[in-house]
Amino acid sequence: MSADLHPQPEPTPARRAFTRRRGLQIGGLAALGGAAAAVYKLGPWARPLGANADIRLGIAGLRNKGTDHINHFREIHGCRVVAICDADSEFLDREKAAAAERNETVDVYRDYRSMLDRAEIDAVVIASPNHWHALMGMWALEAGKHLYVEKPLTHSLWEGRALVEAAEASGLVCQTGTQRRSDMAYPAAREWLAEGHLGRVERARAIVYRQRKKLTKRKSPCELPATLDYDLWCGPASKETLYRSRVHYDWHWVWNTGNGEIGNNGIHFIDVARWLLGDPPFPTQALSVGGRFGVGDDAGETPNTQLTLFSGDTPIIAECRALPSEAGSPQMDAVRGVREGVILDCEGGTLAWPVAYDAEGKKLKKFSSDDGFGHRVNWLRAIVDGRPRDVHAPLRNGHLSTACCHLANLSCRLAPPPTPAELASASSMEATGDLIEQLAAHLDRNGIDLGSTPIELGARLECGSDGALVGPLAEAADRLDRRAFRASYPMPGTEPVSQS
Repeated sequence: MSADLHPQPEPTPARRAFTRRRGLQIGGLAALGGAAAAVYKLGPWARPLGANADIRLGIAGLRNKGTDHINHFREIHGCRVVAICDADSEFLDREKAAAAERNETVDVYRDYRSMLDRAEIDAVVIASPNHWHALMGMWALEAGKHLYVEKPLTHSLWEGRALVEAAEASGLVCQTGTQRRSDMAYPAAREWLAEGHLGRVERARAIVYRQRKKLTKRKSPCELPATLDYDLWCGPASKETLYRSRVHYDWHWVWNTGNGEIGNNGIHFIDVARWLLGDPPFPTQALSVGGRFGVGDDAGETPNTQLTLFSGDTPIIAECRALPSEAGSPQMDAVRGVREGVILDCEGGTLAWPVAYDAEGKKLKKFSSDDGFGHRVNWLRAIVDGRPRDVHAPLRNGHLSTACCHLANLSCRLAPPPTPAELASASSMEATGDLIEQLAAHLDRNGIDLGSTPIELGARLECGSDGALVGPLAEAADRLDRRAFRASYPMPGTEPVSQS
């Protein structure tokens, strides 16, 4: 495998989009020539980067997604993974050993700040837990590194606004890890819809039906792995004593570090729904219903069943379910075959990705999708060409989609006690009356007694055109959203506040 990383002959323009597995290759700038460079108005970041003109990457966060990034980036000619970072030395040791088996060398860091101090690193990829995304991103920009941030872009609304402003002011090339933005099937679908084959889109649905088990709550604190620097792992988040069995991954389901399923996988399909609708602005309102069902008093905090309406010119509805189709079943519910994906309900039919049906259910068309295999190359190509605007998923788009997840969770967390009349009223959630009934039926099939464990009706949040919260709940939502960063990990531009 190491031979594949040796310098390659300069590609022709026609081959500049290839890799050895799927035709993706990062070419040097020499092939563009002076005239092309003038047309592209290449900036200072367009120069050849690093030895042999390679882009040199540092990757932060290694448990699952970070390892996936290592395996994919190392297959792309024109870039090298030269540094890795994680607060858990188990993962550092694992990836260092894997690199050695390939006759590759990587520098290892536990503290992300030390990795950023390495001047020859050109760009960083952030695959850490959500609570680190914004701060790691801000530090990377301050250090002059190009930036790739996994979804969700940030842990909160205000972090997203700060990170987008910093990224756009930096002139650096920044990409959000919503990789379906690089799947050309979606532009084809947008064009097909615009031609009127299904008529007006009446509502879009972003669905994630993925089974999740309960998080057993311990009576005594969790025994932290000896390989983990827990203080460093917590970073800007509160250093809480954990009463769950696992530190890693289960952080998704607690508010201090995660954003629930809507921020874990729902973000992908909210982003696709927004893309298919032409990237609308912030929703005018957000309202969530749901709760944590069928798990008793477990260690999780985020909803495992959640349905959220985002109001706008075309309503977008996000649905997350963690319980099976019925109690004891290994199967999850599906809507027209979709368990994780996007559904557009239209005047003249339905697009249940990737298949379009007419109003009678007849199949009209199937779109061929690759799930955005070239997303990483799109980012690298933009770095080489010095064209930040060429990325398919700029941080502003990532923020708009991620903001929907944050609004949904804020609505849930600010939930007032609902009255039966409020919950039953279709006016409480316009365009979702049938979906609330389906949700109630789903819970009933799982043996949930809604009399003793009712569906929670969240707070109705209102947004201005710039995404700022307005209305009577704005102040309370802002207080909940704007968490304090620990004094050792201050967010640039904010006052540090000491936490445990």
